[in-house]
Amino acid sequence: YKDLPAHIAKLSDVPISLVYDAISVKDSQEAGWEILAPGGKMVITLQSHLSAQPAQIGADGRRLVFVYGNVNLPENHEFGVTLYKNLTKLLEDGSVKVRSLCSDALTYR
Repeated sequence: YKDLPAHIAKLSDVPISLVYDAISVKDSQEAGWEILAPGGKMVITLQSHLSAQPAQIGADGRRLVFVYGNVNLPENHEFGVTLYKNLTKLLEDGSVKVRSLCSDALTYR
């Protein structure tokens, strides 16, 4: 992950206003935070390993957001039932899209 900011800079000079870190390990969070533009938001799925904490807005306007989704929690059960009942239709009509991953993405470190 240490090389990620340099690779992103080579690909684009457009400020990165949103980072979604589905992996959310220490190294991926640090890389994501480094490329995040002032005023941007970074979404993490695990505990923060950064000095920034969820819901705080930094001096540069960057914000860290923690998300957690589990349809097995009691408060999410009704949503989960509805989602799974309609998932096939949502996939068929394109509302939900499956992304394919190339093997390079799975082995990048």
